[in-house]
Amino acid sequence: MANRIAYVQGGGFGVRTAPLLHQPGLRSDKILSADGRDLRPFNHNAYYAVAKPVCPYFGVSLSEPLIKRTVAAGIKDLRITLHNLPETVIDYYQGRSIGGVSIRKFLYETKPLDTCGGIVRDVVADIKDGFIKPQDTILIVAGDIRADVDIAEFLEQHDSKQADISIVLADVPRNEMFRFGAALREGDSTPTLGEILMKVKGAEQHFPVYGELNLNQEVMARIVKFYEKAPKLDPQMVTNPGGLIIQDILAKYGVGALAPTTLQNASIYAIRAELIYQLAPLVFNLDREIHSACWRDTLNINDSGKSKFSDFGGDWFMRLTGSKPMPDVNAYSPTAELQKKIMEDLAGAPPQVFGFKMSGRWSDDGTLPSILAGHFEILEDLAINGEKSSWPIAWEKVRRDLPHGIISMSNIGATLKEITLIPPVFIEDQVIINSGSVIGPYAIIGRGWEVAGNVSRSVLFPQKRIDRQIEGDRKWKRFFVPAKLTIEGSIIGSGLESVAIDHLGNPMVLEQIRNAVVVSNGSQNVVSPIDI
Repeated sequence: MANRIAYVQGGGFGVRTAPLLHQPGLRSDKILSADGRDLRPFNHNAYYAVAKPVCPYFGVSLSEPLIKRTVAAGIKDLRITLHNLPETVIDYYQGRSIGGVSIRKFLYETKPLDTCGGIVRDVVADIKDGFIKPQDTILIVAGDIRADVDIAEFLEQHDSKQADISIVLADVPRNEMFRFGAALREGDSTPTLGEILMKVKGAEQHFPVYGELNLNQEVMARIVKFYEKAPKLDPQMVTNPGGLIIQDILAKYGVGALAPTTLQNASIYAIRAELIYQLAPLVFNLDREIHSACWRDTLNINDSGKSKFSDFGGDWFMRLTGSKPMPDVNAYSPTAELQKKIMEDLAGAPPQVFGFKMSGRWSDDGTLPSILAGHFEILEDLAINGEKSSWPIAWEKVRRDLPHGIISMSNIGATLKEITLIPPVFIEDQVIINSGSVIGPYAIIGRGWEVAGNVSRSVLFPQKRIDRQIEGDRKWKRFFVPAKLTIEGSIIGSGLESVAIDHLGNPMVLEQIRNAVVVSNGSQNVVSPIDI
């Protein structure tokens, strides 16, 4: 009987989420220290120097709910690929039981191996060593997304279609498709209204304009083509409308009129292990007959140039569906003849690639505003649906003596009459709310904070071990919102300091924090616009 092995991609950097997840977003070399301490131990901001998959959302990591869905589908072999800040992922998941299953392997990449390299080399090595069978199914899930998807149904559809590759597709609003590539399935109707000439990054390009989209309503259908990201339709940049009235197009179809479909790759895949084994020499310049130990350690990856075949979305799926030419063979590669043979075999019998249309919510929370919006979306779900909500918080810790829409794991009953709570609100454990505070609406306050001021439409991320170490060193409380401070529309990453600078390195005073992201490097706050 075939087995199922799940790989969680935990090594991504998430560059658009800096400075929250990485070093403070400084645009100068100024580093201030109020007390003259050596800041090198805390050069990264004190909490959010973390890999995005373990960024905490309501007391659990961003990646954990999707892993729980994977375990609920019956998968007991879990593996995580690592590169960026691997210790933060290991620290969170090592020894942790997720639905009764623990992570079996942490696969560290000493250099980035794109989206498929770390998985491919592990699958090939395990096939050679007999731990994975060619008929097994390899499930791959991104560690940096939120997805209300039924993994069990997805895998059943994959098996029933006898697919070589199945890809979960999310239906996103048409006006947001400029952020994503698009997938066209059999039965999708995307009529073209005409073609325009539009400037993008200073260069004129031709773009088809699409009218009303009529998408196949079947859950599973074969993918016939992938499209690269289409830009927003910008009337100011259109140099030749091709006879179309652009304002009418915008009024009817919006800025997403250049997108041929609203289905995009949701970063969840099922692939036959045998196909990964077959294609591996296109990813790495290694023969399949090489010893498994060589496969486990190889870094000889085709991740650039015309021979690139290292990314699932941009290379595998685009090329295997004929949406982009197959990679060139490197004549100097020791596997050049083998690579030619693989591509000849693929031309004669191309893999069957199917798209599974998910019905639940999906987001990559790939920008700071979307991280904030994602928290608000989850908070609404928690407030409305309670324990039936899709986000798995520790409901056993939630107090039952509070008004509807106030979800608290801390005992705030003693000051309930002396504070103002405007739902929805989420308060994690070990939080103190002082008299006179105004909390909400849409306030998410993480573990360890004390609040005496006003917090609305904001996320105060929780205190972590390193923060407690810094506080002990400084001998003062950093996770404290003073009475005169108002925080609105913002993200507070790792405490509030007595010294702050803006993202240009200029000193500033924290009197009001609005539409900002604030992080700490252990001695000072760095305040950046939330849309930086």
